Amino acid sequence: MTLPCFFMPNVTAFVNDHQARRPDRQQHAKNNNFILDNRSYVLYNINMNAWEMIWRELKTWLQRKRFFAMDVEALESLRLIAEREQCSPQEAAERLFKAALAEQDLQDYVFERWQLLSPRERQIAALVCRNYTSRQIAAQLKISPTTVKTHAENILRKFNARNRQALRQLLSGWDLSAYE
Repeated sequence: MTLPCFFMPNVTAFVNDHQARRPDRQQHAKNNNFILDNRSYVLYNINMNAWEMIWRELKTWLQRKRFFAMDVEALESLRLIAEREQCSPQEAAERLFKAALAEQDLQDYVFERWQLLSPRERQIAALVCRNYTSRQIAAQLKISPTTVKTHAENILRKFNARNRQALRQLLSGWDLSAYE
């Protein structure tokens, strides 16, 4: 059994069609470690399984240095941050990048949670984030305070938040004025 070669460097694999592969349509590549299927133009590695190939390519990708462009002002700011934190500019950039990724992950999580809320729960969540009490929310939406508390508990559970303050922190960057 041969497995597809997903991450081979300097190899472009084109799938020309999806017809069945037959041995008479295959030829060995130069080093006999690969089989090139002439019918579909896919390169196969016959000496390793897929997980070994993925792991090897992932390790080499992680070991490569990454370069990015930066303007002069941003570079100077990065140098100042590095001096203040007593680390190299590369370490400071790595910390900033990791913090940005963590924040993006958190916002993705919050957005997914927001999508789980019903329209009424969204209204109540927005009003909770605007520091309304249960009684004020109940009066504005013309429902009972007990109903508001039940919705608030469901919202906190869906966001995995301990209390209303934690919910406010999760949604702090959001513009919820449309729910007023």
